[in-house]
Formats: sequence, structure tokens, C-alpha cells
Amino acid sequence: MSAAMTSAAGGWTPPPLRPDLAVSMQRREGRRTAIIKDPLARAYFKLSADDHELAQLLDGRRDCAEVAAAAADHGIRADAAHVMAIARALFDRGLLVATPAFQKARQQARLARQQKAGWLSKLFGVLFARVSLMDPDKILTVLEKKVRWCWSTMAFRLYGLLCLAGLAVVIVRSGELPAAFERSMNLPNLLAAWVLLVAVKVLHELGHGLTCKHYGGEVRELGLLVIVLSPFFYVNVTDSYLFPRRHQRIFVAAAGIAVELVIASLAAIAWAASRPGPAQEVLFSLMTITSVWTVLFNANPLMKFDGYYMLSDWTGIANLRARSMNAATGVLDRVLFGRSPLDNDVKKSGLNWLAAFGLASMAYLLMVVMGLLALLHWLAAEAELKWAGDLLGVVLFFGMMGLPVWHYFRDRFRWLAGQPGGLWNKNWLSRLGIGSGLIGLLLWLPIPMKPVRQAVILPVHTAVLRAEVAGTLSELQVRTGQQVKKGDLLLVLQSPSLQSDLRAAESQVEAAQLAEARLIGAQAPGLLAEARAELHAAEALLKAARANVQKSALHSPIDGLVVTPELTSQTGRGFQPGEVVCEIVSANHLEAMVPVEENSVDKIPPRTPALIRAQGSSGTAWASFVAEEGQTEPFRQLPESISAALEKELAVITDAGGHMVPVETYFGVRVPLPAEAAESVKPGMRASVRFDRGTSPLGAWLWDRWLEFMDPMHRL
Repeated sequence: MSAAMTSAAGGWTPPPLRPDLAVSMQRREGRRTAIIKDPLARAYFKLSADDHELAQLLDGRRDCAEVAAAAADHGIRADAAHVMAIARALFDRGLLVATPAFQKARQQARLARQQKAGWLSKLFGVLFARVSLMDPDKILTVLEKKVRWCWSTMAFRLYGLLCLAGLAVVIVRSGELPAAFERSMNLPNLLAAWVLLVAVKVLHELGHGLTCKHYGGEVRELGLLVIVLSPFFYVNVTDSYLFPRRHQRIFVAAAGIAVELVIASLAAIAWAASRPGPAQEVLFSLMTITSVWTVLFNANPLMKFDGYYMLSDWTGIANLRARSMNAATGVLDRVLFGRSPLDNDVKKSGLNWLAAFGLASMAYLLMVVMGLLALLHWLAAEAELKWAGDLLGVVLFFGMMGLPVWHYFRDRFRWLAGQPGGLWNKNWLSRLGIGSGLIGLLLWLPIPMKPVRQAVILPVHTAVLRAEVAGTLSELQVRTGQQVKKGDLLLVLQSPSLQSDLRAAESQVEAAQLAEARLIGAQAPGLLAEARAELHAAEALLKAARANVQKSALHSPIDGLVVTPELTSQTGRGFQPGEVVCEIVSANHLEAMVPVEENSVDKIPPRTPALIRAQGSSGTAWASFVAEEGQTEPFRQLPESISAALEKELAVITDAGGHMVPVETYFGVRVPLPAEAAESVKPGMRASVRFDRGTSPLGAWLWDRWLEFMDPMHRL
């Protein structure tokens, strides 16, 4: 450092530290560290022990050079430039005594920066809003005294026993979990689960606040946190930074997780003891959101929630996320550009796991964002607002993933522009070429296109027998599930009126025959002609009466299986003409009916190879092809056989008439089963069909997925 620079640095006389600051001396990362609390801004800062001693030497009378000289008397080696840097950082953060005019100017500058924020920042301010509501410190102080037993050794043992009991219940009844999950996946129950989640988070935050008070901290802020339009309460327990004991800080961070695990255990026990119904579904949802949510989010250190702060306190590494992201970004820089503009923590400390932790956090964030997009898409489709869910998903993805990536490359290209050779330096261009080539090869990599769809086994031919005449079922020759041959007598309808008409027609024929016989040989040709006409009319009536009687006996029109439910209970019941009496399906000619969305049905043309697996068929698979006329007309309402079996897999709503109506337009794709499948597969069974569409480049597949997500017609 030149003499002129040293003189300039030493000429400034910094003001002293504010007297209202609270300081806690701790040991972090193997070094003594000072944690400084600003009670006005409710902010916390970290200084090394030496820099804190330098800050204490600031008195408003000595300039930076004189403070550096005084520091040497205390065994601290520092020059005037270092003292000035420390003092300037403390002054900018408002930790030094400042005049009212300077404080006002700082506040005006902060407001100007907020007003300068663009529309995108304001939009994300709505999606991720944080509003302070009150100071709960006095309330929590009174409440903590009344529930102080919650932190006793006996209470901790009770928590452990409850969690073990809940875990035992889940393990014992693990076989029921998939079915319980399917039953709970309906819109009313998901709305109830959302309300429960908000209520649980209130208790979660209360656990943090009371634990912080129990160990002597202050809780000066309670507020409302809005995450993607969903409200949650929060309490500010950053005062735990001042706790000198590491286990106390960890307990404060873990308190919310402990509350949720206790609730999950109680909910699991109540779920196991309750009867099937809406209450049991709500208890299952409560158990799920307080256990799975806690593990995936709160207890997971890869997200900046409770588990992250527990890991940070356990390792003693402050700003763990920022430093790990810095290390991970440095790794990406070296891969993409050969060097990095960042001061990389990995090189300094040798903690290579920081970079791995940062990369894992990035990957997990991407997985969470994609999961949120899928959830928003599904919930919006259930509420018939699919376009709104997709729009919100695009905004969420752009804000959480697209915007950070854009800023990263924008900053790196600006940095490269200032390097020797600019953007066109050989090192960068060679890496760009190699990377582009590898990405191109990856996008051309052929991947098998074998989508799996759920299906229902249906008969190819169906015969519905309807009553042609009014009558009562008096004679039943078959039962439900019986195999029949074409022409077999199935049942007889008894109709007294038909028998009466037959007897009357027979009497008329006999009378007409006698009248004709008396006139034969008589010299009355006119009367003979009239008698013969009456005989012909009577015979026509008899023929019609016999035909009606024959219609009362129903025969099978095909070889097949009787599928009419509870057919034997229909004996003695009256039927009107046109009413369905019996239904027969072709048991040896079956097909898998696959509901496919309109935007995907053209990708499964006729003769596409398929592999069919029916549930309950001992894992046997049958090879087949899509039928030549493999597409049905679009379903205006789902057939009962399909809606009953695949209601959970399809986006459907119930109309005013009680019919299942698909939210999207579905077509049926028909895949015939081979004849040998009829021995183990019955109509109505569920099945899965794997279509073999050959291969496709990975890039084309990704582009198709993007178009499906963004196509406006697909969202209607």
C-alpha cells in the first residue's frame, strides 16, 4: 500500500459502536467469533474476535491510523486500511453512531431502491410476501412459564414414546397406506388438508418461539408469510444466534419439527383406531403432511428451513447456504469457463463437501419446483382451472429457476467481456464447442418410447337382450357368470294376455274351419268365399299370437358369458317391451380399452405393438397390437365400466345427472387380447398396457413435453 493511500485511510475518524448493541462471543469453525445483534433493525452480524476488538477501539476521536496503532498495543496486527474497511462495513450496516441526517438519508435510499424494483420483483413480492403483524414477546413469556414442563426430561421421553408408537402403527398397517392415499386424493380432502397444514404451521412456529423464550431469547416479531398464495404464520427467532451453547440453538431450530412429529404420531394412532370414512381420510392427510412434509422440507438441510439451520449450527458454519452455493457456482464456472471470478470457499478451507452440498441443494430445488408444477397442474385440472394453474406454474418456474439462471449467465458473460481476449478467448471457445457437442450428442441420444397406460378389460362383442313383449320372468335357465352357446334358451317371460290371445286365435281358427266345411258342396259360392276369407284372417291372428308367445322365450344370440348381476333375483319381476332383461359378452374375445388424451391419441396409431398385463393374472403378459380401427369416438361421458375402474387415474367431474364427465377429451384405444388370455382374464378387470413406439431423440421428447405444457389448446 502506498503512503498516499495509507494517509487517506488514516485521515477518517470513524464514530464509535452503538451502545445498544448486544454481543455474544461464541466459537464457530474453530475460531472465536462475535455475534452482534442490532435491536432496532432486528438484524444480526458476525465478526471475528480480532475485528470485534478493533471495533471496540473506535471512539470518534481517533482516526484509522491511530486506531491501528492502539490495536498493536492489544496484540492485534492491523493497518489503517483494514481498520477503515471494518469501520466502513459497520457504518454502512448502521452499527456505528450516526447523525439523524445520515440515518434519514439511508432510509430514503432504501425506499428509493424499493420503488425502483421492477414489475417482476413486485409480482414475486405477492407470491412470496412477508408481513409483520405484532410483537408476541410478552405473550410468549407468560405462556412459556405455564408450559415449562415441555422441556423436561420426562417430556422428552414422552415425545420419544409417542413417535415410536406412531411409527409402529405405520409399519404394522403399511399394507393399507397405498389404498388410504388413493382415497385421500380428492379435491375436498385436499382442501381440508390445506387448512390443516396452515393450522399445524401455527403450532410449528409456536414451538420455535416458546423454545427460544425458554433459553432466554427474545421473540419480537410474529407475521404472515405467503408462499405461492398460501398463507403461513412465522415467528422471528433469530435471537437464538446469541445463544452461546450450540445445543440450545439446535433445539430452537428443531422445535417445530418435534411439534409436527408428535402431531403425526397422534394422528397415526387416531387413524388406525378410526372407522373408514371422511374423518379417517382427514386423519390420514394430517398424518401425511406432518410427517412426509417435515421430512421432505422442514427437516431436509437441502432446503433453507429448520434442518438447514440445525446443520449450520451443528457444523458451526455461518451462512452455510450462501457459501455452499458459492462453492458450487465456482465448480460450474470451472467446468464452463475454465476459471471462476468468485473467491471459492473450497480452495480456501479444503471443505470439498461444501460444493457437493451446494450442487445437491440446486438439484433438490429443481425437483421441488417440478413437483410444485405438477401439483398445481393437477389441482387446477380438478377445479376446471387448468390454464390458471399452468400460468401460475410458468411464473413460479421462471422466478425460482429461470431468473437465477439468467442472472448467472448474464454476470458471467459480463465478466468474460472484461477478461483478456473478451468473449472470444480460446479457452472459453474450446469449452463452449466441446460442451455444445456433448449436449448435441445427448439430445440426439435415442430413448425408448414405451408409455404405460391404465386400461379396462372389456368384451369385443356384447349382446343385450330386451323384452319384446310385456311379461313376468317365470322360467330362468341360466345364472350370472354362466357360459352359454348361441341359440341356448336363457329365460321365459310369462304373459297371461298372450296365452289368452293365443287361445282366442285358436278358437277363431277352429270356428272358421267348421264354417268353411259346412259350406263346401253347397251351392253358395259367395258364402264359401266369405268363410274362407274369415279362415285366412283367423289363421293370420293365430300366427301373430304364436309369434308373440315365441318372443317371450329369449335365446342367446352369441357364444358368451352371462354378466347380468344378480340375475336369479329377477325371477317374478315384470318387464315392459324394450326393457333390458339380460346381457351377454363374448368371453373368448376380449380387448383392453385404454383412455388416451386427445393430444396423445395420434401418437398411438393402429398396429402399434403393445404388452398387456392384467391385475390378478399372476404377472402374465400378452403381446398384441392396437386394432386396425383402434380409436373410438371421443367420450362425451365415460362409460360406466371405465369410470368405475379408472376414476382415480382420469381427470373427471360428476355432472348434474351423476355421470362421470372427463375434464379433457379422451378417446378409447382398443388393444385385442389373444384367445388364450380368456382363461385368466375376465371383463371388468383393470390392466396396464405398455405401448412400443420405437425410439425418439431425447431432444424431441423434451420438446414434446414442453409443447404439451405450453400448448393453449391442450390447457382448455
